[in-house]
Amino acid sequence: MSEAWDAYDRGDYDTAAQLFRVEADHGDSEAQYMLGVMYANSMLGPRDPADAARWYQKAADQGHPDAEDALGYLYDFGLGVPHDDTKAEALYRRAAEGGSVNGKNNLAFQWAAANKNLDQALAYAREVTAALPKEGAYQDTLGWVLYRLHRYVEALPPLCRAAKLNPASPEIHAHLGDAYWHLGLKANAQMQWQQAFELADRPQLLDDEGQDFLYAEGATFRSGIKARLAGGPGDGPAPAAADPASVSQLVGGDCELPTS
Repeated sequence: MSEAWDAYDRGDYDTAAQLFRVEADHGDSEAQYMLGVMYANSMLGPRDPADAARWYQKAADQGHPDAEDALGYLYDFGLGVPHDDTKAEALYRRAAEGGSVNGKNNLAFQWAAANKNLDQALAYAREVTAALPKEGAYQDTLGWVLYRLHRYVEALPPLCRAAKLNPASPEIHAHLGDAYWHLGLKANAQMQWQQAFELADRPQLLDDEGQDFLYAEGATFRSGIKARLAGGPGDGPAPAAADPASVSQLVGGDCELPTS
């Protein structure tokens, strides 16, 4: 394994894969997981989520938390395997219980999306943002859980941080727009939704995760953004008025975002 890691670290992925495969065929779960990573991240040719899933599954069957999380992601978005929310949640849960930080984030986000287990989701989201505060996806999860709890003022700072850390995410801009709406900042909301829509129409600007999101939910997402631009997020009216100065003071300037 040490020789495999040396080859991996110097970017010699073909040699690393050969060496990892020897150990993987002997049942080493870390080697199996790393082969999955390499197939999933285009290190051995074009991105191959089906082969990644096969190796992740072998490692997940041995209780490898990061492999469980990675396999859950593939089921979550239907990449190389059929889309299956139930399997994704079960794998994220196992990963979280095994100590995977990313697994805790993904489980919290999935719970927020389903509007369930929000107290536990919030606990996980706070834990992962404390561990990795500069991870935009984790800030987005924290903000989205707080949003689902109708704690809109509290949701705004992490959503703004998420948009700064990951400005090319259409989903994050949509979430931020929803939070602005519920604080009565309709112009800000419209700006964020428009940015989300424009990003969704330019997938070449997105990273793999952004493209995976559009692959799984692109048509539904675009129609949802159009509906927001026409009349809001559909989960309640905006307040009649807002005090932007007080909101800005509450978020400590985190929401001074570029508009394009």
